[in-house]
Amino acid sequence: GSAPVHCKKLINSPTQVVREMLEGQVLLQPNIKLTGDNRNIVIRADIDAIKANQVTLISGGGSGHEPSHGGLVGDGLLSAAVCGDVFSSPSWVDVVVAIKSVAGPKGVLLIVKNYTGDILNFGMAQEICAKDGIDIKMVIVRDDIALLDRVEEKRSRGIAGTVLVHKIAGALAKQGKSLEEIAEAANNAIQNVRTMGVALSPCTVPAAGSASFSIPQDSVSFGLGIHGEAGHHEKSYPGGLNSDSIVSEVLDALITENHKSVVILLNNLGTTTFMEVAIVARKIVSYLGEKGIKILAFFQGPLMTALEMAGISISVLNVGENKAALDLLLEPTSVRAWPLPTFPNASLDTYILKNPTSYVRPEFGKDEESISEQGKTLQKVIKHVCESLITNSTTLNDLDQAIGDGDMGINIKKACEDVLSELDDFPFNNFNKTFIALTYSLRHYGGSSGIFFSTFFSRFADAFKEGSSDATTWITALEHGTKGIQEKGGAKQGDKTMLDALLPVIAALKQQSSDDSAESLITVAVKAAEEGAKETENMKSKAGRSEYYGEKSKGFADPGAYAVSLALKAV
Repeated sequence: GSAPVHCKKLINSPTQVVREMLEGQVLLQPNIKLTGDNRNIVIRADIDAIKANQVTLISGGGSGHEPSHGGLVGDGLLSAAVCGDVFSSPSWVDVVVAIKSVAGPKGVLLIVKNYTGDILNFGMAQEICAKDGIDIKMVIVRDDIALLDRVEEKRSRGIAGTVLVHKIAGALAKQGKSLEEIAEAANNAIQNVRTMGVALSPCTVPAAGSASFSIPQDSVSFGLGIHGEAGHHEKSYPGGLNSDSIVSEVLDALITENHKSVVILLNNLGTTTFMEVAIVARKIVSYLGEKGIKILAFFQGPLMTALEMAGISISVLNVGENKAALDLLLEPTSVRAWPLPTFPNASLDTYILKNPTSYVRPEFGKDEESISEQGKTLQKVIKHVCESLITNSTTLNDLDQAIGDGDMGINIKKACEDVLSELDDFPFNNFNKTFIALTYSLRHYGGSSGIFFSTFFSRFADAFKEGSSDATTWITALEHGTKGIQEKGGAKQGDKTMLDALLPVIAALKQQSSDDSAESLITVAVKAAEEGAKETENMKSKAGRSEYYGEKSKGFADPGAYAVSLALKAV
């Protein structure tokens, strides 16, 4: 295997951090369990008793934001939390399992932060469970105001204000309110909460081994994302940082003329000392006092962190005349991570459900007779593609680190290893079933690219339903798969995504004669994909997480487009 990645953290293995954290968490946090089947899902220990009488609430996303979200599972808050890898959304399959584990007659509410991977994976799970007759709604939190001058409001990120939505929805669920009432109150809170963060130092994803960005010693970053995505601006303080002026700048951006009575959440991003937090709180109270704004409640604590990032975020919930929201926030909860407000002027097995909700890969039926020559060729092709992507995973990681969150290579490597481990069971004499089997082999692949590749192969398979496998069928399959990615992600050619490699391939192949040999068609496809991927270096990203980098995303190839060119080259 490859040499271990070393980073200075109290962990055993970068690949096991989430699981081992959760196994420790069930020992430290009362009344929670894990759902079993080795899934990273935290669930209330009393779920069977509560789901019969109330709406159940699920949140989740990438790990690294603890106590969000597993630490907020409990009485008057969440019913379950689905934990992805560090800074990477969980797969839709895990979300389905969580929904089916908590769903009762009163329905389920999903509370999701506004990130592409989270929305796609939770959204797909919602779609699947709704078809199964589960009453389910999803609300999307987009409280970060830092980048409103460069991205549309609907693209704003979900950050610490999310936990206030958890609390309001959780208190209403405990009161036995309907799914419609809770979703309406949650959306009302979402519309009225504004958050902005300020970071002093970066954070290191364990599997990456080093920070994906840096902040100069005398500077702070205003509006940095909770995964280390681009902030609004950096500001240097050559004479030393001044907490009061930093807090004033954040509040100047947050407070509007509509703010008369507010709830404040002062969130620790990870390693900010209590000394600093208290100095920040002091300024918040004096600033709002001078403006004549009443603080109805003040919450403080690490609630939505970014690993060991030093910094804080401030959330302002505009309560105004809607005192019901305040009452819900003040409802007592036994969840230890939930802070008390102030009003300023044994064996691990016993913690795992005995009857876990399972997700079983469908049986596709291995080929009875020997594999055809065409089938053997397809088997070789899939093997070569996986081996090539594994070999190039570090390059893909580096590209993703430059304009994203630095985990694409890690995720692709893991996905390809899964495919290779199941390849011998693929029914290669039936191309339709082969590509459906391939889709299911990608089931653990989280993040945005995971759902895009899964969608691609799911739609790709449809072209082979009639049993044909000529050149026209393959081009049709490429079109089906690419259209699926466009529908899911909403991106188009020129947005700096994998589509910038796929769409030129389709266009180039359509210009060829149907009599051309497979070799010459593949040569054409590889050339078009490589040129398309190369062109993304000069593009400004307009989709996905790299969109936050604006002009800074130029100069680097899109990792998704590069992965497509590598895959075709391996063919």
